Amino acid sequence: MRLLIVMLLLSKNHKGSILIPLIILLLISTSVLLLSKFLSTSQANVETAIDSRYQTSLSAKMDPPNNWVKAENKRYKFSIFYPKQWVGSLNPKPRGNELFILEKFLSNKIKLKVTVMSKYEIPQGTIAIKFNKNTFHLQTDESATKLAILQNGGFYYLLELTNNTYFAEELDFKSTFFQILKKFEELE
Repeated sequence: MRLLIVMLLLSKNHKGSILIPLIILLLISTSVLLLSKFLSTSQANVETAIDSRYQTSLSAKMDPPNNWVKAENKRYKFSIFYPKQWVGSLNPKPRGNELFILEKFLSNKIKLKVTVMSKYEIPQGTIAIKFNKNTFHLQTDESATKLAILQNGGFYYLLELTNNTYFAEELDFKSTFFQILKKFEELE
């Protein structure tokens, strides 16, 4: 602002020279505006690249389904396959109609939970999905949670997968869940 005042005072001494300070001021303000727009766009691009790189780093290291690890429970007659990188393992104590619970996870980023129940009411309007000889009922299909139920042999198997930034893309999350359902086996 001071620069503008000085330029205007100097231009009073020379007739017709007020146009020069206005042109200079216009050039400076345009340059500042363009520079700030460029920097804000660049910052947004950098943040997006960092977030994208962080989010894809975990699922990108997941091994293909043919290399997954098998967990088996002969008492409740099932086996399930999961990525070997999901190293956490819990068998929480069952409550109510729950007979058995198995959890496989990687920190708080991804969790696979299999719950075997003696009784369960499958909600109306669920989507039936058939893999091999099993028909699952898709109860929850949200961006962070997938839940399917299989009823067979007096047991209800609830397979739930929860995602917390492990997968960057919804399609990767859903296809992994379907791979888990596809590889789920009931034992004789």
